Amino acid sequence: MEDCFAKSLSGCSGKISREHFISESVLLLIADKDQKIHINGFPWIPSGEKRHIPTATLKSKILCTHHNRLLSNLDGEAGKFFSFLRPSSQPKNEKISGKKIEKWMMKCMLGMQATGILKSKESDSEVKIEEQFLEYLFNDKEFAEPFGLVFELEPSNSKMEFRIEFHANEELKMITSLHILAFGISLKFNFLEIAMNKLLAGSQNRPPPGTSK
Repeated sequence: MEDCFAKSLSGCSGKISREHFISESVLLLIADKDQKIHINGFPWIPSGEKRHIPTATLKSKILCTHHNRLLSNLDGEAGKFFSFLRPSSQPKNEKISGKKIEKWMMKCMLGMQATGILKSKESDSEVKIEEQFLEYLFNDKEFAEPFGLVFELEPSNSKMEFRIEFHANEELKMITSLHILAFGISLKFNFLEIAMNKLLAGSQNRPPPGTSK
């Protein structure tokens, strides 16, 4: 199916789905009582301007129903993880899979690429992710260190802050890393050239599944 970003893997169903490129379970954690969020940095928003939009706006036809269903467990894991991080959450034991959060970040990045919203800050041209990452997302392949997901604490002026940004290689027009700052925790997904990236200092590569308190 042409609009499915996983079409190269074959097996598409005959129906396209409208998918949040950032999981609805995560968006609702940062939304207000009207289920709206503040966003900026998207191509359709003028530089320096912020918009207040419904979470349903961040949907696009980017996956067929089959491939969307295969990734649904990642959305649930992300919702559980960010719910645990949110300052207003009640203390509890929660088992989180670092591998699933890593795959969820890759899903978000591929989804944003599929919508055409990933643009270089310097040249305003679209950037891309290597299609080979679909093999990591849908199969059991893993990134070897120092590539992949790293966690670290990051001081924030607002414990409710949720921010997403990416970095790209201007010459190759390719994504090198995705950074999510959420409730005082920094998540960095390093795709390329990460060995030279000083952001790795003091961070832990893909913590194994475990229980957090």
